[in-house]
Amino acid sequence: MSDGPGGASLHYGNPWADPPQAREPLRRWRGHLVLPVTVWLAGGAAGAGLVGLTVSSLLVGQGEPPVLAGLISPSSELADALSISAQFVVHLVGAGQRRLAQHFAGELPAPPELLASRLSPHGPVLEALNDRIFCRVTSSKPFGWSLLVEAEVADV
Repeated sequence: MSDGPGGASLHYGNPWADPPQAREPLRRWRGHLVLPVTVWLAGGAAGAGLVGLTVSSLLVGQGEPPVLAGLISPSSELADALSISAQFVVHLVGAGQRRLAQHFAGELPAPPELLASRLSPHGPVLEALNDRIFCRVTSSKPFGWSLLVEAEVADV
């Protein structure tokens, strides 16, 4: 962007991100896949231990019971929350809800009205996102640098 008044300029993006040529090749390749964007929430009522994470690496399998598998960061607050309570809610993020995905990815804060939630038996539910599934962790284990979370889908 061009210099503004006083010679200042605006820069967008993460200034600490590795330049493209320094990024891990497999991660760069994976970034070109068409993936769903979801927000996983666990914890207590809004403002009382609510934790969430944007997750794109996931699979859903039909069956009795239906199952879900996803990759999350083992050092995330969500991983800690799932080790305490196995219940969580997966919200499907639509095209018009990018700000929520960015919020839970730690990129940009979302306005409070987008973060309005209510507590369900499986964890917090974001009012702004209508498409969701309710899950219960059945196992988790290291998977590369990630944590593979496997869960039963209790309700859609």
